[in-house]
Amino acid sequence: MDLTNDPEKIGNIKSLDAIITDLKKRKKKLNPSKMVKLCKEITEDELFRHIEIIKLIAGEGYKMTPEHESIVTGMIYYFTGLEEEAKKYGFDLSKGIGITGSWGVGKTTIFGAFHEYLAIMCPVDYNPNTFRITSMDEIVDSLRNKTKSEAFRSLYLLNTIENTDGTSKPNPIHICINEFGVRYDILDYGTDINELIDTFLMHRYDIFIKFGKVTHMTTNYGAKDLEKIFGKGSEKLPDIKLPDRFKEMWNMKHLKGESFRK
Repeated sequence: MDLTNDPEKIGNIKSLDAIITDLKKRKKKLNPSKMVKLCKEITEDELFRHIEIIKLIAGEGYKMTPEHESIVTGMIYYFTGLEEEAKKYGFDLSKGIGITGSWGVGKTTIFGAFHEYLAIMCPVDYNPNTFRITSMDEIVDSLRNKTKSEAFRSLYLLNTIENTDGTSKPNPIHICINEFGVRYDILDYGTDINELIDTFLMHRYDIFIKFGKVTHMTTNYGAKDLEKIFGKGSEKLPDIKLPDRFKEMWNMKHLKGESFRK
């Protein structure tokens, strides 16, 4: 075990243990005084506790295999901003994370756990890697609904904020799209809904390039399947070749295993 006499590290371990205790009691609200500040490093003792926190948030129905634990460990380093450690697990901090795998293996559960994990771990020092979760169905519903569309595009694209002096500036956010790759046989006032999706994804790519804000995703499709799904472009948008952008946007990780859902 990696023991240390550093008071800050001892404090972090105590804080992690307190979070684990609260999670085991299924407390809905954790005591902010128990939270852990952003890390400059994670000791072995701390890493064990970070993984335990992810397991507890994910719930009893989720079974973490050794392979899952390797991916989760890399994601812990990724979301705490530890570049060198994350690289050892194949994660580039400048990209988002794309998790592929069969239905029910835990892709959405893992991202949901990390979404809550970031809220638990970093209320004092805001974690710049915090992200918002959406899904392909929500994207389609919002793009088709005129009432929802403007608010949705505002939040998930430039997210412009107004300054006190009357000026405004873009403030885009990180997002995670579940069920990525689903295509829809829907015409919306004569427009193929898939074209709206592709345009939305191109905007997210532009946000990634200009602002460094990433798009995470989970999908039942493999990388080659996604290339076939998105590689043709469309009649109206022939120049949109999303698969090339996807390679820039994501650390792709495949989650093996069978469904843990009963």
